[in-house]
Amino acid sequence: MKYFIIILLVVLSFQCTTNNEKNDLQNPLELGTNFLRLILNGDFEKANQFLYLDSNSSAYINKTKLEYSQKNREERKLGKMASIIVDEFKENSQDTNTLFFHTSLVDNKDSLLLIKSNTIWKIKLFNKTIF
Repeated sequence: MKYFIIILLVVLSFQCTTNNEKNDLQNPLELGTNFLRLILNGDFEKANQFLYLDSNSSAYINKTKLEYSQKNREERKLGKMASIIVDEFKENSQDTNTLFFHTSLVDNKDSLLLIKSNTIWKIKLFNKTIF
């Protein structure tokens, strides 16, 4: 019985995670803020799953990953504690939105372009001042 409960809890927690990721892909604002949180936390593998794959986005994410790897432990800790401030969320069209933001680490305003492709939202990077 004990093993059954443990297995049930594992399955339920996996299902909750899967549903949250699915919701992120259907809500552009949540996708954008969750993507930024993953970057600040250093989880580039998961963040890559949300990217619209093109040469600009790949170049910016690789540059950010390199910069993150060069940070010391204290700087990484600051990133994990940083706040994401949404300055504006603009619906450009039915298939594109722009998220304007800054973090508590960098006061410069930056933006993410969110592109809808087959009911799934993806991030297109064209600026980079997250850190």
